[in-house]
Amino acid sequence: MTLPSTTRRTAITAFASLLAVALLLAPAPAGAQAVKGTLLGTVTDTTGAGVPGATVTVTEVQTGIGRNATTNASGNYVFSNLKDGVYRVEAELPGFRKTVRENVKVDVNTTVRVDLALQVGNLAEAVTVVQEAPPLQTDRADTGRIIESKQVTEMPLSFNRNFQGLMVTVPGATRPFRPHSQFFNSQDSLSTNVNGQARLANNVMLDGIDDNHKSGLLTVLIPSADAIEAVSVSTSNYDAEFGRAGGAVTNVTLKSGTNQ
Repeated sequence: MTLPSTTRRTAITAFASLLAVALLLAPAPAGAQAVKGTLLGTVTDTTGAGVPGATVTVTEVQTGIGRNATTNASGNYVFSNLKDGVYRVEAELPGFRKTVRENVKVDVNTTVRVDLALQVGNLAEAVTVVQEAPPLQTDRADTGRIIESKQVTEMPLSFNRNFQGLMVTVPGATRPFRPHSQFFNSQDSLSTNVNGQARLANNVMLDGIDDNHKSGLLTVLIPSADAIEAVSVSTSNYDAEFGRAGGAVTNVTLKSGTNQ
């Protein structure tokens, strides 16, 4: 039976409306922690009580890019999706001296805690903390390590200076090896087994983008060692966003410019 044209138009319009509503209600994709870092902490007074309503400012010292946040009722603040770099953290509130923490390093796929204590005084006065012993990692449960640019560029690497050779320094990883023929693996991709898992269980990303061959056997693009800012390797308890991985999650971050 053929429906009248008016009925068909009504049905199409209704379907399009339902589709539009579904798209509007769909959750927005979360920011990828894989290529960013998180800086959080608690602002307290001299008694140790949380200070609500304090303004916390973080500024990346090489680019001058800053962000602001206000502490909640418990004195806590969070900056998520931060570009990796070295930051200056400032906390201020009328009736208290400004507190500044210098040289806070935020790496890719890390959570850094910076707790700040405000002292009663003039806001024009400032208390600067230049260096402080790093606390234990209590805000995340994953394990692994960060391989920094200095290590990648200065340590001897084989197979055309492939950064994957440094996987030998990651706890739980076997010595990297070059699989397959020169024809199939012309980029000298290396493989390793982590925590007893097959190498197919590993996941390699480049600035958060999938860098695995469609077969899962190789890493597609091996960036130059001199172009690498950091290599983040997580070997267990990583976030659900990494999906299929059961071995190691490796994310390579490339260098970016500054304001110099």
